[in-house]
Formats: sequence, structure tokens, C-alpha cells
Amino acid sequence: MRLQEMNAAPTPTILLRKHSLPLTSFVPMVRNRHFIAAIVAFSAILSEFLVIVFSGLPYRPGQLRSEFFFCAIASLTIIIIILLTIVIINIWRRWLPRLPRKPDSVAAVLTYVCQSRMVEDFEGVELLSVKERDRRIRDLRKRYGYQARQGEDGLGRWTIDEMPIA
Repeated sequence: MRLQEMNAAPTPTILLRKHSLPLTSFVPMVRNRHFIAAIVAFSAILSEFLVIVFSGLPYRPGQLRSEFFFCAIASLTIIIIILLTIVIINIWRRWLPRLPRKPDSVAAVLTYVCQSRMVEDFEGVELLSVKERDRRIRDLRKRYGYQARQGEDGLGRWTIDEMPIA
């Protein structure tokens, strides 16, 4: 979505690292202002606690009444948060940009950056360490965007490219 705004900095977009665990992804998503993804990570973390509070729900002899009420209220709260997250995601998806191909493989990503000016800027960064590469790209102080553009062959295609400074 940030690339669709046509004025995206590289750090929260093209240099964003992929995290596969909700616990490790929550803080980076909040820091990069990807709040919907952070809400999903937070809901996933809460779902781990849902199993724990469900264990206190069947009222058993010898169980404290306050423990039962705490588990019931906590489980209802977590379920409501998860349901709200589902509703928020379904509303948010309407504003996502249209992608002709999912960028989940190298070939699909290459179709978005072929014939773009940013390829020339990134030449040689594959030899650098991750920190050095990120610093070099940030030092270019360029902005990036996702737009339909006419290629050299005259056909229109969706590309991610640097945006001219306004």
C-alpha cells in the first residue's frame, strides 16, 4: 500500500525484512507503521493464550470461582479481539492495490522491476552485507512507487520504480 502512494521510503517497503513468527514480527511491524500486520501478529500471540484460559473454563469442584470468572472473561475478550481482527482485515483488503501476480517467487518479483531505473542503482549490492546494502540504498535518498507504466515494447505493465522528486 505504501508503494501505491508513489512516495515510499525504502526502509518500510523494499528493505522490509520478512518475519515468520508473530512474536518477532510485532515490534518491527509497529516500528514501520504496518499497523494491520501488527494487529494480526498481536491476535496470533493472543491465540496462544486462548488455549491456557480455555483450560480454566469447565467449572470443576475445588476450582476457585474467581479463577473461573477470570478465564471466562479472558477467553471472551480474546475471541472478540480475534473476531474484530478478521473484520478489520476484510475491510482493509478493499484498499489493497491490484497485483497481477503474487510477489512470492523470484520470477514474479523480477516482472515488477524489469526495465526500472532502480535496477541500475542496486547493481553491485548483492556483494555487500545486509547492513551495508541497506545503508547504501537508504543513502540514495530515493522514493519508490507502484504504478502502471508503458514499457519499451509499447505494452503497459505494473512496475515498482523510483519516483521523480517533485
